[in-house]
Formats: sequence, structure tokens, C-alpha cells
Amino acid sequence: MPELLLNRIQRSFDALELKPENKYAVAYSGGPDSTFLLAVLKKLGFKEIYAIYVNYHDSPFVAEEESIVRKNVHNFGYHLVQADVRPPLSKADGNFEAKARIIRYSFFKDVQKKINFLAILTAHQEDDYLVTYLMQKTRGGLVTTWGIASKTKLYGTMNVLRPLLDVSKEEIIGYLKYNNIPYYDDETNKNLSRTRNWFRETVLPSIDREKTKEEIEKLNQELSKRKEIIASAKQFPTPYVSYQAMPEDIKMFLLYSLIKDQAPLGAEERKIIAARNLCYQNLKGIGTTEATELPLGLCLFRNYDDFYIVSQLIQIPYSRKIERKGFYDFKEFSIDLSNLSLFNLKEDSFPINIRTARPDDVFGTDIINNSVLSFLKSHKVPMYLRRFYPVIEDKDGKIVCVPFFEDIKNKTLPLVLKGYLL
Repeated sequence: MPELLLNRIQRSFDALELKPENKYAVAYSGGPDSTFLLAVLKKLGFKEIYAIYVNYHDSPFVAEEESIVRKNVHNFGYHLVQADVRPPLSKADGNFEAKARIIRYSFFKDVQKKINFLAILTAHQEDDYLVTYLMQKTRGGLVTTWGIASKTKLYGTMNVLRPLLDVSKEEIIGYLKYNNIPYYDDETNKNLSRTRNWFRETVLPSIDREKTKEEIEKLNQELSKRKEIIASAKQFPTPYVSYQAMPEDIKMFLLYSLIKDQAPLGAEERKIIAARNLCYQNLKGIGTTEATELPLGLCLFRNYDDFYIVSQLIQIPYSRKIERKGFYDFKEFSIDLSNLSLFNLKEDSFPINIRTARPDDVFGTDIINNSVLSFLKSHKVPMYLRRFYPVIEDKDGKIVCVPFFEDIKNKTLPLVLKGYLL
């Protein structure tokens, strides 16, 4: 391996704190990039390497691919960990890459539990880095990193490191050919109907690589400053006062970040963007306290003073009969009835029933405005919660208590509504 190239790669390894004595996994496909990465690791003295290979059985050439994978891993003296996707994952099914990514990442997680590697290394290289940036510029919109980050996390705990972002495809192919190291050449990478391949073949050759990398670095520095602003503003739930004071681009960035935090692993970028845009438009309206369904199985919940985004709740009416005082923990709520007076109850009120409010509910006590719905509105219970707000009936079926929302919200009443941020 040429000395200058090796020195450049060593600097990347040092920056990522990769050390030969540690245990690492490599996402291995048998292709030139990941084969080169194994060769580099071998050259730099890394001994405990686990090559993780997923065979999707997606083409007639998988036998050739698998043969190369097994031969190379054996020749490098590393461990092979293989998963076979059955039934085969077909490229004709639509969104093959997203599905394959979810399968691959899930397998990485399973392997980490068994092997306990320090990090997983991927072979994204300079061409990938530049093409990703060019595509980002064309698409527009917000991004969390320009190009490809050298270090990220999966599942919040698994380190993913990319040490080859400063090595070009040309250098990789040249090294493998010079050293007669076999690799699998995936024909689908030459299909120009795929956007990434088209950028790689038609746009990438015409750019100034060094100038473009400087441009990316400058943009990422600016992005880093934005992220610091977002990190300081990020609250759960998010107060309207702080949100409304933000510049419009920071609002969009914050919403993107909040949705990204809650989105399932492998979520499509277009769906994250769609969810962000829906939130942005919804939050322009003043006064609404409804729940809004979003893509990716998420939901925007709006309170009077703040909002939050979580997985969509399954909201169904409930009715819970309670025979005596004490502590009760149900799927929808928990309640401590040790002090009956807090809920306008007496010993002879039992058995009681705690159920969801109905539009025509009225209090069973002598008050001028006995509408439960009017009570909920006047006490600023969010609209999305009014249909599932608890009312307490005594043994005669009379509503004797509708808890004050502020008491539940401030936790001065021993009643917790599960799944909601109040």
C-alpha cells in the first residue's frame, strides 16, 4: 500500500480512535470498498475483526458474491458472521434499499449482543461522501449532516465509524487490482436509472474534489452552530413561547430533530420531511389543542402552552369498576384512593366507576352549569384529551368528581394519565 495513502488512512483511524487491540465489526458485502477496508485493517495490524455479511438472495449472482466473501474473510484471517434473508428480498418489491437497511441494522444489533464489539465500521468512501452532498444540494431542504458523518450511533448505543471518507474509489480499485485481491462487482451500481448512480457517473467527474470538500466542511461548521442552538432550545414538551421566538429555519430544524428522535430506525427521509412539514403548518394555527396524526406512526399533541411528538397513542374508551379505596394501576391511568376526600368520595360511595367522559355527561351535584364538557373547556383540558378524560361515578351512577386538570398536570392529585405529557 503506497505510503502516502496508508498515512492518510492512519490519520483517519487515529481521529476515530481505532486501535488494533480492540474488537470491531465490519459491514462486509464482498464489494471493492468493504474488501479494501478489510485489507487496510489487516495491514494496520487489527486482529479481532468480525466481518458481518447479509445475503439478501436478491440476484442470480449471490453464489459468486458469497464465494468471494468467504474467500476474502478466510484469507485475511478474520471471523465471518453471516445472515441469510429468507424469503429472498427482491429488488422488484420497491424500496429495496430501505428494507435492506432495516434488515442489516437489526442483524448488527443482534451480533453486537453476542460478540460485544466496540464499534461497527462501514466502507463509505470519498465518492460516496461527495455524491451524497451533491444529491443533498439538489434536493434542498434541511439536513443533519452535509455529506456523510464519520461517526454516528445506531439504537442510541452502537457506534458506527466510517474511516475511508478521505479515500477515493479510484484509489481503492487501483489497490485491489495491484494486489490481485478479488471483489464482487455489483452490476446494479452501473444502472443509471438510479439517482445515486447517475450522480456518480455524470456529475462527480466534473467537480473539483478538494474545493467541494472544503465547501462541505464549511457548511458542516455552520450546521454545528445551528445544532448548538437547537440543543439548548430542545425541551420535551416544547413551550410555544420559545418555539414562536425562533427564526423560521430554526423552527424547521427543531421539528426535524424532534421527529428524527421519535422515528423508527430506517425511516425514509421523505417521510421525516413530510411529518416535519405537517407539524410546521399545524403549529402556525393558534389555539388548537388537538392531536394530529403524522407519517411514520407518530402524532403531534398540542397543549395550551406547549406541544410534543410521540408515537401515536391507541385511544379507546375505558370503564374501570373499583370496589374499595386503595391504589389502582390500570392501562389508561393510575390512581391512589387512600384519601377519598381528594376525589369527593366517601366510604359509602363504593363501588365507584371511573370512565371516559361523554359529550352529554352532567354532574350529579347541584351546580348551576352542570355540563361536564363545559367544565373541561373552562379548565383548559386539551381537546384531544376531553374524549378520554376520567370522570368518577358513585354507586348510584352519579358523576361526583371530575378531577381538576391543573391538579393532574402539576401532580398535586394522585392521578396519572398514562401516555400523555401534560
